Amino acid sequence: MDYFPLKESGISFKEAKKDFDAAMRIYEEAFPSRERQLRRVIEKRVTTGSEHLWVGKEGGRWYS
Repeated sequence: MDYFPLKESGISFKEAKKDFDAAMRIYEEAFPSRERQLRRVIEKRVTTGSEHLWVGKEGGRWYS
């Protein structure tokens, strides 16, 4: 299954492998630079499989 719906909230989640750039834009907009991990560190963690990046979609809008 690619998407994991939360029926109570109406939000569906999926792993952001193909949408990494879009997920990172959301992340960068959501957190001040002093609180963010470096993009290259996150990308390495996701590509090596040591961590997963998920995005949620509600009513046509994606959230990371």
